[in-house]
Amino acid sequence: TARLARARDLLGTKLPTIWYWAASQAHGLSGHLEFVVDSAEVGVEKPDPRIFHAATDRLGLPPSACAYVGDIYEIDVLGARSAGLTAILIGSGEAPEDVRRVATLTELLGFFTGCNDQ
Repeated sequence: TARLARARDLLGTKLPTIWYWAASQAHGLSGHLEFVVDSAEVGVEKPDPRIFHAATDRLGLPPSACAYVGDIYEIDVLGARSAGLTAILIGSGEAPEDVRRVATLTELLGFFTGCNDQ
């Protein structure tokens, strides 16, 4: 989580999540997130593009300037793509096509310039 905080600082950006608040707390991420987009509050769930747009609207960024990382191809990858975001699959879950993939959140930092610098 320290590297996640460094990524946020280096990028000068907010790190939101479309996730349940309890899950972000359980994984030790809540202190590194600017905000959480909760499906119970938005009224739709992934893969509905509206939940992804709720996050990009709150960021003040167009979907094309955002990436979404998820572990379920049908929900996360297809949902993010349908909303216009870059989709990244985390872990070894099955996908019927070649997708951008990372094994861990730490590996994700390699996508962002300067995040691996000391």
